[in-house]
Amino acid sequence: NNFNASKLSFTVNMKHPKALDVALRLVAVSDIVAENYTPSTLEKWGLTYQKLQEAKPDIILVREPMQGSDGPHAKFAGFGAVISPLAGISHLTGSPERVPVGLGTNYTDYVINPGHTAIATLAALHYRNRTGKGQLIEVAQVESSVCVVGTAILDQTVNGRDQNRQGNRLPYAAPHGAYRCQGDDRWCVIAVFSDAEWRAFCQAISDPQWCHDERFATLQERKQNEDELDRLIEGWTSGRTAEEVMETLQAAGVAAGVVQNARDVLE
Repeated sequence: NNFNASKLSFTVNMKHPKALDVALRLVAVSDIVAENYTPSTLEKWGLTYQKLQEAKPDIILVREPMQGSDGPHAKFAGFGAVISPLAGISHLTGSPERVPVGLGTNYTDYVINPGHTAIATLAALHYRNRTGKGQLIEVAQVESSVCVVGTAILDQTVNGRDQNRQGNRLPYAAPHGAYRCQGDDRWCVIAVFSDAEWRAFCQAISDPQWCHDERFATLQERKQNEDELDRLIEGWTSGRTAEEVMETLQAAGVAAGVVQNARDVLE
């Protein structure tokens, strides 16, 4: 796996009578033991935190169970593709008229949980260097992953409102999306966050009459009429190449970028 390139590794059959001794010898010369097995797996092998401390008194044990080490769901098995739906991430991903599509990658495995775990581990190392004491760290992966949908949790808690999938849209920007351009499957993304950017956008596209429509005068109005706004904008973009759209808007200070395919990236 590309995340383990250049690492030294070996495997141990923990059912072998000498396996525990081999593992503890490795612990004795290590700073950190990290694992994300189903809870109780290490204990079944005899590798309790207390046993690790006997081998290395200042050892840091980092555990990443999916749903914590105790409670009714503690022993549920899973990985990133399971954690994202459980944390509410998949529900918010995709277009509102379609079923949840997820993130296309195990984002929780690569970004959220490793990030939280790394910071906790560095803090434990700092603490050990000051005090000579190790730490037992537990990062419950679902709990950790919920952090990225904090605004949705707050919205439900305070307003009783369940946020839904918004596709490429944002609640604080309009227009904000990917717009079809000239050619086969060619797109350009456009993001307008303020009324000043909206005026710059209108000037860049030659200030058509619909730019002066009261339905689009403010961000709030543009959000309320976003379907019609997107239709009108795509009427402009569809007659131009994605590169032309990007360059025209970028020159006016409006955020825009080509949705590049592999050929674009190579060229």
